[in-house]
Amino acid sequence: MKTEIAVDKLRDAVGLASRFVNRSAALEALQGILLIADSKSLILRATNLECGVEIEIPARVGEEGVIAVQAAPFSALVSSLQNAKSATLARAGSTLSLITEHSNSVIKTVSHDDFPTLPTVSAEHSLSIDSSEFAKSLRSVAFCASLSSIKPELQSVCVYVESGKLFSAATDSFRLAEKSQALKGEDTQQLLLPVRNAAEMIRILERVSGKVDMYYSENQLSLRAGDTYFTTRLIDGTFPNYRQILPTTFATEAVVLREDLASSLKTLSVFADKSAQVRIAIDAKKKEIVLSSRNPDVGEHAVTLKGALQGSSVEMNFNGRYIADALSSISGESVRLGFNGAGKPLFMAPSSDASFRYIVMPMNR
Repeated sequence: MKTEIAVDKLRDAVGLASRFVNRSAALEALQGILLIADSKSLILRATNLECGVEIEIPARVGEEGVIAVQAAPFSALVSSLQNAKSATLARAGSTLSLITEHSNSVIKTVSHDDFPTLPTVSAEHSLSIDSSEFAKSLRSVAFCASLSSIKPELQSVCVYVESGKLFSAATDSFRLAEKSQALKGEDTQQLLLPVRNAAEMIRILERVSGKVDMYYSENQLSLRAGDTYFTTRLIDGTFPNYRQILPTTFATEAVVLREDLASSLKTLSVFADKSAQVRIAIDAKKKEIVLSSRNPDVGEHAVTLKGALQGSSVEMNFNGRYIADALSSISGESVRLGFNGAGKPLFMAPSSDASFRYIVMPMNR
């Protein structure tokens, strides 16, 4: 194998591929990156068997071939080539030479015979999606997914198409977020994307612009975005029927400025206890919204927010971090808050945008 390639493109591709390497895998191939010099391009492949990626970059190929290298030293080497514009990769026996105008390096190769192929999904079920909007949708809800493996279906972002909209949803049973975007296409099954793989998918979507093609089957999802092919397994399970717990009417509603709420929660977190408890009290007569927190070891703090109020008075306790987390997914200047009394979740959404909905359960104390 012998090929000449732009260093900046190689650095970007190796950096992305390295994220999919399993450095603790018993199989040596899973600790490496496969390099395929083919016709007019160099293809880099990496997989941890949960998900995988192929990146194709243009190259001047003098001799076609296939090799594999350990990801850690190869990534460190390529990252160090800050002043080089191009590099030549050439195989010599069991080593790979990487030559630039300023350096000459030799790195050992590993056997590529056991390197897994990436699954491909039939084009029978596919969607064409705007990359930036889809990335935004996934990022808007992924923070809600559970980190516990007790219920695998909660360690996912649920993606599906229904009635001309693409929905993304995630929950850890204490909070839930849903984001929708317009999308032409037929309704789909629910696709449970492992949340860790969803994070990698977001990075890939944010590298490109325009439309990307997504293919799916019962247990696999693939994405082709520009020069990158990404594939991930899907979780076999049933996502909770969350629609039945999303409230549509409220006994108490408030609309407050998003920045005011975010700033208040940041200060309240200093005085909150170990459970991050924040009390929200709405006085219907005084038309006041008071947020407070108390920690015997630190002190206490209360802040009154201005806002538009309607409905009855209410006092409830919530995890302040859960409320603050949602604000990063809420666009616009103001936030709509909805309450239905003790034991019922707090509803949050942008005041002028129905595409994002969030609920968080109250705390007992």
